[in-house]
Amino acid sequence: MKCDESPDVVEEHLNESTGLLTEFMNANEDVLLFLPEDEKDGDQMFWFNPKKNDICSFITEVENWITAMRKQNEDAVGPDDSVSITGAQPKKKSSSHVSQSAVSS
Repeated sequence: MKCDESPDVVEEHLNESTGLLTEFMNANEDVLLFLPEDEKDGDQMFWFNPKKNDICSFITEVENWITAMRKQNEDAVGPDDSVSITGAQPKKKSSSHVSQSAVSS
């Protein structure tokens, strides 16, 4: 992740990654159906769980990054930057100077 990346773009990729995690977990459930009982616990403890934990830790790290970037972006916008400000701007007084010219006859 780059600090100048949009949190919304990163979140889109994160959603895709979360979907892949779900597929990984579903595939694991399918594989467990074919493993002998004596291998299931070892497989889960030494293979599946470490990988799942790494992925979940990464997802949490990305979620924290998104939250931090959005907070940073909010803090960077001051009240004067809001498009909802509707305060009337002071009107400039128009000064029309009428000059009188002397008409000589």
